[in-house]
Amino acid sequence: MNTPNFFGISEIIDQYDTLLFDAYGVLVDRENSLPNAVQLINYLNQIKKNYLIVTNNASAVQGEICQSMRDFGFSLTEDRIISSGSLLKPWMQENGLDQARCLFMGNESSYKLLDGVNCEILKLDEFDCQSKTFVDCFVICSQADQNYKANLEKIISYFFWCIEQKKIPKIIIPNPDLIYPKKAGKFGIVSGMVTLMLQEAVNLRFPSFGKLPISTLGKPSSYIFEKSASRFSGDKIIMIGDQMETDIRGAHQAKIDSALISGGIVDANYLFKDYGFSPTYLLKNLSF
Repeated sequence: MNTPNFFGISEIIDQYDTLLFDAYGVLVDRENSLPNAVQLINYLNQIKKNYLIVTNNASAVQGEICQSMRDFGFSLTEDRIISSGSLLKPWMQENGLDQARCLFMGNESSYKLLDGVNCEILKLDEFDCQSKTFVDCFVICSQADQNYKANLEKIISYFFWCIEQKKIPKIIIPNPDLIYPKKAGKFGIVSGMVTLMLQEAVNLRFPSFGKLPISTLGKPSSYIFEKSASRFSGDKIIMIGDQMETDIRGAHQAKIDSALISGGIVDANYLFKDYGFSPTYLLKNLSF
């Protein structure tokens, strides 16, 4: 793969009409804003630069995500953010699932993502897997860490039963990320890890079954880039992220430039793996 150029963020600002930023690992972690991020966003606001925060966050509605970033010191309005969770309702409507029976893994904030949709929502925490209840779809959103093991076992058992009955629900995962940075040196797992473990469990018990019917809405899916496109201004667009598999792959598939920032999920050593694509630039940080 080609070695990317090393640039500063100021040079990228000058070259592009619209900047797309990932949130976790680029602007924030779970507890704080990251170095220079608030100053950068303030500067972009000051010069009236077009930018969007394109995040795979599916743990809350858009307003709550925006408020959490304001609490970290960012001067933001909701129209500056597009989250994978915000795409769940339109995706359900576009795919004829707006009146479906939906098994939902999430928390009280993520349940609000389907407000206004006439789904029958069955909360995984309360769902009896022995009830022999078929569902049309299964939505996997973020949940408190302590619930993961019990709910994973519940999910695996339920899907084994569905496969035996030859009636498999569609799986919708707004956030396909596997891990995210909580704070310096500490990482957490997110929704993508659930489907990864579920697929591996299915492979073990039903080796001839094949791939589960999974639809992803966030990066690297083209869906989030398509939905963001209506907000783009100008022809030159760049995605700035910290993950090769989501941010950079998604930008590559969307045919836009990208910059990988080290210090989040990956660093420069990660680039020695051959993906068949590469970021246009490599950033060490967001300093000017």
